[in-house]
Formats: sequence, C-alpha cells, structure tokens
Amino acid sequence: MKVQNFNCNKLVSSKTTKVVLDLPDSEYHKQSEKAEDHYFSSTQLKDIKSEKGFVGKYITKTIPPLSIPAFDVGTYFHTAVLEPEKLDGQITTFTGKVKRGKLWEAFEEANKDKIILSASQLEEGERLVENTMASKPCVDYMNGMETEVSFYAEIEGFKVKVRTDIIHLNKASIGDLKSTKNFSGMDDIRKKVEALGYDLSASLYLDVVNKCIEASNKITGDNVPLIETFVWIFASKDKFNPDAVKVTASKEMIEIGRAKYKKALQKIKELRARNWEAKEEEFILEVSPWDKARWLNISNEELKQLPPEPIDWSDLEL
Repeated sequence: MKVQNFNCNKLVSSKTTKVVLDLPDSEYHKQSEKAEDHYFSSTQLKDIKSEKGFVGKYITKTIPPLSIPAFDVGTYFHTAVLEPEKLDGQITTFTGKVKRGKLWEAFEEANKDKIILSASQLEEGERLVENTMASKPCVDYMNGMETEVSFYAEIEGFKVKVRTDIIHLNKASIGDLKSTKNFSGMDDIRKKVEALGYDLSASLYLDVVNKCIEASNKITGDNVPLIETFVWIFASKDKFNPDAVKVTASKEMIEIGRAKYKKALQKIKELRARNWEAKEEEFILEVSPWDKARWLNISNEELKQLPPEPIDWSDLEL
C-alpha cells in the first residue's frame, strides 16, 4: 500500500477556514479596522487578563505594540532555524558600542526596514541556533518540516488565527521554538509553560489547524490526518548551559490549555457584549499563606498544610 505524503499547499480554504503559506509577518499581525472582523491570536487571548490592556491594544489601538530586545533575538532565532534564506533581507547587526550618536543614526536610517541586533544580541541568537542544531532529537523532529504556515478558523463564535513555527502533516504534529534561560530541567519547563500560557497556545493551535484540515478534507476528499501532538523545542540562552530539548505536551496539558482558551474567549464575549467597555473593579488584597506563616501566629497543623512557596518567575523569557 502506497503511503500518502501530504503538504500544506494541498489544504484548501473554505467559507469558515483559511490556510495561507508564505504570508509576511506584517500581514499576519495586521489588525482589522473593524473589531467584528478581527481574528484573535493566542497572544491576544492571554492578554484578556487585563480588559483595559486588551481593549487598548486590539480594539481602540491606543496602546502601541510592545517592542523589547528579547523579541529581536527571538526573531533571529526563529528565522535562522526556520527560514535561514531570509536572514540577510530581514536582520542586520550594528557593531557600534551604543545605539546612539551619528554612527547609530546613519546605520538605523540605512536599515530602517530591518531588525537591528547589537553584537551581544547576535551572539545570543547564534548560541540559541547552535544549541538547537546540536540536539539530535530536535534536528530529527525538524527534518521534513514545513514552516510559518498561517491558519484561520472560527471557534466558539470567534474568528481566531494561528501561525505554526513547524508543522508535519505526515507526523500529525505541530512544533514551536522557544528560547529560555535559567534552564534546570523539566520541572522548570513545566512551570514556564504554565506561567506563560504556552499550554493555551498549544491547544488553540491544535484546534484551529484541525478545523482547517477537516474543512479541507470535506472539500477535496483527501484524508489528511488530524494533528495529534504539540511539541516545544526549548533552547537555552545560557552561555554555560548549552542545551536544547524536545518536549511534547501531554494530553492533560492540552485539555487544560483548551479550558484556558475557552475561558478567555468567554471573557472576550462578555467584553464585546459591553461594547468593549472594560470593567472598573475594586479588590481587597489578602496576604499570602506564606507571609501569614512568616509574620502571624498560626498553628503547627496549619503550617503543615501549606504548599511549597512558589518561585519568583519575574525574569521569564518569552
């Protein structure tokens, strides 16, 4: 029996789904002028934690997009691994000591349509690439991959979109590149996945892509398999910890991520019903149980019931 090989260019769009290859980043991230025509991404669903921030970023557009150096390093990492042929056209390096003065201004003007890295940022980006390509499980997984495919669908009455770093139709898998620091094992990875909502993203990616596959199969009569697994490739930024690991999300993690994105969509639905007027709320701030144990008199029995005190993850990388 001949084994079928499927590629994303064989997927066709429908009335409610769309698959786009080679879509420029600017087009994918562009916001619709009308809120009702807007396609929400996983990043935007995570931003609904702050209603005011969500409205300002995506509805009234009074809050400009966030730009930090870590994003530029991440872009270099993704481009170098997934689309290396685009590096020269999209990214350049400034070798001056500081990004100010006449030398910098002239360089910035000459490269205004490119992402500009400092020498240290380039070093960090190259380290991420080297660590990834030195990992046999990561390289084996990426072999035969398709990259940067955009998928659009409707879920729970909302238009949503995802852009896969890596997709393998024949392996029924989606992959995502992540950079990290302070890497110390799977417990560390799990905490970062939960803290940054990577589980939400994974579930949304699976569900949107599978809706597109299902719709395409109905039209073409093909039997493209539904995506079953979501894989992260975590590469370390640390100079003295050159590592990269391939991590597959468990079924339970996908279920939790699905519950999270559906809750986010419900919050957006409620916000939309209020004509995008963010709630003004007041709160009473209770002390943490650990501060209570540290500063107030509590019984030994109560002390035994306390879970381990959480680690401060404020230095997490995106």
